[in-house]
Amino acid sequence: MESSKVVLVAEDDPATQNLIEVMLRGLGVDGVIAPDVESAIVCLDTVLFDLVMVDRHLAGRSGADVLRHHRAKELVCPALGMSEQWTDATRAEMLGLGCATLIDKPFPLESFMQVVGKMVGVRAPEGSGREDSGKWPAADTQMATVAAAATTTSRT
Repeated sequence: MESSKVVLVAEDDPATQNLIEVMLRGLGVDGVIAPDVESAIVCLDTVLFDLVMVDRHLAGRSGADVLRHHRAKELVCPALGMSEQWTDATRAEMLGLGCATLIDKPFPLESFMQVVGKMVGVRAPEGSGREDSGKWPAADTQMATVAAAATTTSRT
């Protein structure tokens, strides 16, 4: 399915990258993975995104660096911050740099689909997640299996 919506995912963990890609596909949204700050900045300089998703901790640097570049370029797309370890200071920093939403990792799958869908203007499909699905990855083995299968398929 072709999509007119494109999301930048600045995330350095391969398992999380794969899972987010699968969930974005479930929304009918294209994801562009940037595994580090430098790649994310190059992407921001070359592609118009509908949403920028940024992990707070990126391979020795801060996702805030991506947001600073996003802000300096005066891009109008919304930003979403993700982290496993928020402090009041890091939350304030990410919000101050333009994040419209902050989410905790691991996050409930249903919530992820709803939040991202709303931010890019698409509706999460019925049954896109289970209310009792818990959080990924350990709590939802089925989703992890789907992500692994999708990765294998897309790389062959």
